Amino acid sequence: MAAFVSQRTVGPVLILELGEQLKAENVSEFRETLQHLVEQGHRQLLLDCSRIRFVDSQGVGSLVGNWISIKKRGGKLGLLNPPVRLRDVLRIIGLQTVIESFDDIGKALPSLAE
Repeated sequence: MAAFVSQRTVGPVLILELGEQLKAENVSEFRETLQHLVEQGHRQLLLDCSRIRFVDSQGVGSLVGNWISIKKRGGKLGLLNPPVRLRDVLRIIGLQTVIESFDDIGKALPSLAE
């Protein structure tokens, strides 16, 4: 199953709609796609997580690793509509206040565009 379903740009923010699963089988695609986009100059990325049904430990690790990589390059990575389970995992590992999560695209876009 593909890591990404679609992408669109709103102002300076690139919105990437994730597929239903972020797990070991697609973390390479996830990482390579995000790195390629950053290399192309995209620095404000919003991951639309509304379709996600399953995330394993490698998926969470890849999410965190990509967040770090994008931040080091002067970019921002946010999550739109992450499922409760993903929010819980981020809270448990202490990253719920580090990786910004939004329930409203109207709030996400201005925050990432700063």
